[in-house]
Amino acid sequence: MNPIFYGVGVGPGDPELLTLKALRMMREADVLAVPGRDRDASLAYRIALGADQSLADKECLCIPMPMTKDPEALAASHDRAADQVEAYLRNRENVVFLTL
Repeated sequence: MNPIFYGVGVGPGDPELLTLKALRMMREADVLAVPGRDRDASLAYRIALGADQSLADKECLCIPMPMTKDPEALAASHDRAADQVEAYLRNRENVVFLTL
């Protein structure tokens, strides 16, 4: 089976409001990708952990997402992120990107 990159919303902030499917996908993923440089500082990651502490054992890919309107900086950031995720997919690992 081909590896897949999923985008999974973690809801409005309350871990108890995560959907069962979102939680299942996070549990089944090989890698969790989170926005930011530090997983522990990522609100999306903290919400996910609030629903299931065992997710802390998952490999985590931190993807910096600069808050800028500079189109060149955004494009460079997106290209780096895509390259990072692609490396996991080429290794046949499913990646779930946590998003708010």
